[in-house]
Amino acid sequence: MRGEKRNYVTVLSAVFLILLAVSVIWIYLGLPKHSQRERFVLEVRYNNETIRYTMSELKDMPVAAGYGGIRKSDNSTEGPFTCKGLPIKYIIKKYNISGNYSIRVEYDGGLMREFPKDIVDGRLDVYDDKGVHIGVRNLVMTVIYEKDGFPIGEKDGPLQIGFISDEGIFFVNESLWLKRVYMITIET
Repeated sequence: MRGEKRNYVTVLSAVFLILLAVSVIWIYLGLPKHSQRERFVLEVRYNNETIRYTMSELKDMPVAAGYGGIRKSDNSTEGPFTCKGLPIKYIIKKYNISGNYSIRVEYDGGLMREFPKDIVDGRLDVYDDKGVHIGVRNLVMTVIYEKDGFPIGEKDGPLQIGFISDEGIFFVNESLWLKRVYMITIET
């Protein structure tokens, strides 16, 4: 009888320990993953300084919102899009840059495009939705992270450089609208 009691207690103890272990694992797997850090999506360089930004950090900065669109080489258009993002001028002002400067944008896996000050300032040729030249307007050069109310996504983003306006719908040459942007270098 004593041996049966000992076996009974041993079996109950084993069942209890198994249930306890399963419960602890279940709770652990349900906890948020604090150890995973948000990845950097944009690197900005000026002189010898490099700052890396996460998407959350970009969204915590001033927001430019407006419409933008792309005029393709065959005069067809893409858009207009409702866009949100960080105005490039905010980055320029952060470094107290005055005088002449340009920015070099790296995008799409290693391509580079340089923008002189007048384009960074947003002064450029614009087109209507049929691809017809309207004239020169002042638009806002923007690091875009949201188009038509949704994050851009990995296929074309998560960041783009585009030109937007809150005063009308304008289209810019496709060579000025960059996809999969990951680095901006300011050169003086």
